[in-house]
Amino acid sequence: MINIILVILAVLYVLSPYDILPDMLVGWGWLDDLAILGFLWRYFYLKKRKKYAYQQQYRKTEYADRGETLKDPYTILEVDRNATAEEIKKAYRRLVNKYHPDKVVHLGEEFKKLAEKHFKEVQEAYQKIKDRL
Repeated sequence: MINIILVILAVLYVLSPYDILPDMLVGWGWLDDLAILGFLWRYFYLKKRKKYAYQQQYRKTEYADRGETLKDPYTILEVDRNATAEEIKKAYRRLVNKYHPDKVVHLGEEFKKLAEKHFKEVQEAYQKIKDRL
């Protein structure tokens, strides 16, 4: 909401005939308009950059020894970072039960491979969290 208001105010200021420096002064009159647009661009650029940095922080971390990537273990187990050991164990058991290859044998080979991949991810994530506790 604040973003829309900022954009509207900036556009109204740039288009309005009442500026700090009148637009009749070619070159000099545009400085304040460019400054307002520059501040608006900087605001959105920094906001986007901050959001991107936040996303990168919780994206995949690389395993140096295998070259594989693994998502955040808490994301894989679908638990909060502040979850208790009991909540983590429940989530682990629920996901292991859901993705166990023996449970999806009847769905076909493709689903079996996918379930096996998820099953291994869940096990690795649980082991990683368990080692931290």
